Amino acid sequence: MPSDEEFENAETNLDKVNYKVDYVLSHCAPQSVIEYMYMGATESDKLTVWFENLQQRLDFKKWFFGHYHEDKKILDKYILLYDHIIRIK
Repeated sequence: MPSDEEFENAETNLDKVNYKVDYVLSHCAPQSVIEYMYMGATESDKLTVWFENLQQRLDFKKWFFGHYHEDKKILDKYILLYDHIIRIK
């Protein structure tokens, strides 16, 4: 789990680029994506809730994550990776 300082550092750096990035690479997904994957409410934590808030403010092309040990495209912009390797251009 990131420390408060790491969350603040991320926000500071994202603010510098007006919350516009090409790609997000993370271990887990935003809370709403997790709930979509598992068709209902799931237990959240500080990081998945922060990602949930962040994804609503970010302008991004794709979000890659892998915690859930599957390979699946979710809601067009979210890519769950486990075995697959994707070239990012």
